[in-house]
Amino acid sequence: MSDFNTTIYNLKNKEIYLYSDFDIMDFTIDKNYNINICSVDYNIQVELSADYSKFREQAGYLQSFLGGDKTFIFTWNYKSIVSYFKGKSKFDFSLNGIIIDLYFLESYLGFKHKNKPKSLLEFKSRLKEISNDELFKNAILIHNQIYLNSVNVISSIESCGLIYKNKKELVYSNYEIDGQVNGRSICSKGYKKSINPHCLTTEDKENLKVPFFDGKFVSFDYRNMEVFMLQWLSKDPFMDELLNNSNDFYESVWNILIPKVPCNSNHRKTCKEFFLPVFYGLGAEALSKKINWPINHAKKIVEDINRLFHVSISWMNNQQNKLTTAVDYFGRRRNFDNSYLIRNFIVQSPASLVCMDKLNKLYVNLSDISKICMHIHDGYIIISDKNKIEKTIQISKNILEQDSDMYKGLNLKTVCSVGDSLLNMNKQL
Repeated sequence: MSDFNTTIYNLKNKEIYLYSDFDIMDFTIDKNYNINICSVDYNIQVELSADYSKFREQAGYLQSFLGGDKTFIFTWNYKSIVSYFKGKSKFDFSLNGIIIDLYFLESYLGFKHKNKPKSLLEFKSRLKEISNDELFKNAILIHNQIYLNSVNVISSIESCGLIYKNKKELVYSNYEIDGQVNGRSICSKGYKKSINPHCLTTEDKENLKVPFFDGKFVSFDYRNMEVFMLQWLSKDPFMDELLNNSNDFYESVWNILIPKVPCNSNHRKTCKEFFLPVFYGLGAEALSKKINWPINHAKKIVEDINRLFHVSISWMNNQQNKLTTAVDYFGRRRNFDNSYLIRNFIVQSPASLVCMDKLNKLYVNLSDISKICMHIHDGYIIISDKNKIEKTIQISKNILEQDSDMYKGLNLKTVCSVGDSLLNMNKQL
């Protein structure tokens, strides 16, 4: 055995702390990255080879000898490491053990990120500190049931290259899980060969192509996701009636608020622009400027929304009264400089967790027939062989709209589109 192999072998069934010096490890370039492995007896730095064969050998040893069935593997930003191994080797990378990612737990509990721990002792000290938090038991539950599964899913998405026609190369996306204040992932052009799914330009949509013959894009988006979430959280009966008994929610709201002006596509768009913002704290004066309407009309809209949807408005007001610290339905905590920002967080944060849970389930159920290539807030982009599109749509729609014990009674609806290009997608009935 080499010194490297001997050392890794000696770490089997030992408690370790695993981390990288880099927040993003770019598998699209030839670069030697290091990972650090700390135990009680060892503190080693492993240089990962840029050579494919040597890297595969190193990955094999790490998977075979690190950890054990009941052994703790402490990590910092585990997704970054898993994604690098997946992107570089094109095979799944997983370690056998009880994985604890402090990076996620501190973020979920609303602690401002410190620098990553530099030793196993420092890691355990910080873990002990947050384990005394009243929300820790809930956070570790989300960590185990949602986050660790999403690490595998996101690493698969990040390693799923799409052809960029003009550049004549494969490009990849990069995500930071729980990176935004509302719990959504942050996308960035973290790799040399990158796209940002959250900011696709017209040029991007035109040039991105499925990387195999006869492949098509299949897109799923939730219809009125935040409104459904707000109703589910607040139990507003009038909002529930409109969501479930009308063909188009925003058209119905417009016709109720402004009955003398029949709704058209432009009016519906305007209604969508002001409806949720009023719940999130948009006042009459700001609304008047936002949609360029007289102040008296804007005042009436705000008053009517407060009157018609008084149950959800009252629920929202009660949430804001929790000063500048907010805890959402699933126990995610955030601290705010201004309490009004809580109004947005308490709806979008649980919605983001539901979307992540659905992403995980979608990945498992589609693994044999198609691949998820992007996750965009409450939307999912899948690539599929044209002969498997019907089955892909059927499975995806069922997964994305089915009920769950975790959020019982949240009756979500989706819209599906299919196309050769993200610029020209055709809605499916």
